[in-house]
Amino acid sequence: MQSAVQWAFNAEGPRPKRTLKITYDRKEEELVAVLTVDGESQTITLNADSGGWDDHNALPQGKWYIVKNPRGDDNYFALFRDDGNINHQFSDGGKWRDGIKLGFHNITGSHGCVMGTPWGGWSGYDFSAKSDWGTLQGWIRSSPTETFRYQNNEIPNRSDPNWYTGTSYGTLNVIN
Repeated sequence: MQSAVQWAFNAEGPRPKRTLKITYDRKEEELVAVLTVDGESQTITLNADSGGWDDHNALPQGKWYIVKNPRGDDNYFALFRDDGNINHQFSDGGKWRDGIKLGFHNITGSHGCVMGTPWGGWSGYDFSAKSDWGTLQGWIRSSPTETFRYQNNEIPNRSDPNWYTGTSYGTLNVIN
């Protein structure tokens, strides 16, 4: 069977029908990605954390755009909240937050970013997690993209009048 990335870039014949659904469940601490290509589905489930460091809460529930990292670091994707002003800043219970990422690291917890981790609580260490994250990155990067313009102009003391261009790979839904 060909990998999903090879399917997405196969130049022979019509491009396959492809969907990628990614969900982070805060209660279960799981990141689940389902890639469907021409009716065949593959699933990756990663242990994941959001929040816990320095009194930072988990990412709020809702829809988040998975965006090419504006800082250029290909190890992470930026997450922009769909809150009516899609950018890298948002208010969470009256507290301003920014710089939220989707990524992977070998420790638990984060400053609110959604981070896949090999540590699964009582289930111990998942030796395939890093490889699974690499596969998921490939799925995301081979997704159809959408370009949009945005300003980071919401946080009063960090308002930036400049316009930026972002590249979105799709969305992450945060639940529970």
